[in-house]
Amino acid sequence: MRWKILKVASRALGKLLDEADARWVRFGDEVFFYAPGAKLKALRPGDGEDVTTVRQGDDDLPLGNFHLVAQMGRSFQREHPDVRVLFDKGRYIVVDLERDKAEAIRAEGHSCFVIEPLGDRRVMFDIRPAGAPVRKQPRASAMANAVSSPAFSGDLEHLVSLQTRLSTSTDFLGAANWALTRLSGFGYAIGMRPIAVGNLGPSVNVVATKASTAASPGEVIITAHLDSINHEDGPAGPAPGADDNASGSAGVLELARLVAMREFEHDVTFVLFGGEEQGLFGSRQYVASLAADERARIRGVINMDMVGRINAPPATVMLEGAPVSQDLIDRLADAAAAHTSLAVQISLNPFASDHVPFIEAGIPAVLTIEGGDSANDAVHTARDTLDRVDPAFAVEILKMNIATIAELAGVRETVVLTPLSCCSPFTSGTLPSPAGDINRTLAAHLNQLIAQYRRLEGERRLQAEDYQSWQDVRQMLESLPGQGRPA
Repeated sequence: MRWKILKVASRALGKLLDEADARWVRFGDEVFFYAPGAKLKALRPGDGEDVTTVRQGDDDLPLGNFHLVAQMGRSFQREHPDVRVLFDKGRYIVVDLERDKAEAIRAEGHSCFVIEPLGDRRVMFDIRPAGAPVRKQPRASAMANAVSSPAFSGDLEHLVSLQTRLSTSTDFLGAANWALTRLSGFGYAIGMRPIAVGNLGPSVNVVATKASTAASPGEVIITAHLDSINHEDGPAGPAPGADDNASGSAGVLELARLVAMREFEHDVTFVLFGGEEQGLFGSRQYVASLAADERARIRGVINMDMVGRINAPPATVMLEGAPVSQDLIDRLADAAAAHTSLAVQISLNPFASDHVPFIEAGIPAVLTIEGGDSANDAVHTARDTLDRVDPAFAVEILKMNIATIAELAGVRETVVLTPLSCCSPFTSGTLPSPAGDINRTLAAHLNQLIAQYRRLEGERRLQAEDYQSWQDVRQMLESLPGQGRPA
């Protein structure tokens, strides 16, 4: 099999793909064709204004050698540097790898990348250019214009200043408590929900909700994972996680600040997940905890994971979901056109972030992530530092997201609250209180959870899995410095 990559103008794309007697996979306006040599040679659209050749191979490869990899950062390439890359689109790459070797890699199981046969007639993502004319909704515009770069940057700097945010570490618990304090200061009903990160230990999700006054409201959920990881140096290594995912977590806090100042027709919930880097533990357990009626009222989930870096020009956001997410994707793309200068990539191939468990449960969810034509090769290393994040770019994604929230959650006209300003000490990058006070505050939250489990046990309302969660909370409390064994 020979292969060729063509860049095709949109006006020529349909005809070319319909007539091509070759296998193809499309990545925006670039198409990877592969076929026996004679058939590929017959694919001669000619170079010119509509079609140009990007690259082609001169060697024959077995059909079984063509594989597609979806990866976070450069995780696959870092782990398998010897594998030949035929086509590189950052989040997606096409590789030359023998079938049995690819199967062996897939059988190992990885949370940061997947590998599969390349397939035929697949669209990995579409492109929507920047600047498409879209009607602006005045209240959405007002919220988009209120996004504060200083507020976002202050929260980002604080999160990156921590040694690590490894899900099972005390630093992560400190970050979670700090975020909980921020959200409480905005006026939200807050909670810290324990989760189990496989056999690695306990962690938490941070949840904050602004309730609507409507009789039967729906719910809009905004999420990001709070944890970070360092695969190169191991659990003891520094994991600043600036792009992945302090950028998304700081984004959640900035959107929460803006939502706190308005009333909405529907409930708005913000969740910062733990355990994402180990395999989406926080989001999977959150979705599993939702009753059927709770799932049914969710109007949409907007997830932010790595929103801080322009990997290749032009500045681009990828909207990644599934067919169930199409309406939400369209809303986000319209908001990007109306309120930002971003180009948009649209993918219906959900992968490796906290939108996936919602989609698997039939809930419309979309990942908003920096565009995928290249990749941040520093993620999951000590090099994912503040200097790699472009706050102005992140603010563009936040404008898109808050404008979408305004319409999806039904923002009302009245401004009801002024939360902590961007000049508050909580956004200055310093902890709100000494470490001992943080531990005492966190211990109080955990003791409240233990008391709730004890009450539910007395009422015979605990399920079998609840006892494990109860034990996880007890272990988490015991791990805090200066805390005795809980009763």
